[in-house]
Amino acid sequence: MKVGDLVTMEPELQGAIEFSGVGIVVNATIRPHRNRDRVAVFWSDAGCGLEWEPIDWLVVLSASR
Repeated sequence: MKVGDLVTMEPELQGAIEFSGVGIVVNATIRPHRNRDRVAVFWSDAGCGLEWEPIDWLVVLSASR
């Protein structure tokens, strides 16, 4: 996963969390938290903004070049 990738949540998580739309990875520096590697994602929903999401919860929709 790298900066500029468009991502969404894993299909199994959609509906089980507050927001499962599209986001863009803005910081691909891995930040471990509770044994889960995370990246910073800016979600298209203005209410969520920037969140550090577990990598294993995300699916790349469109990879940046």
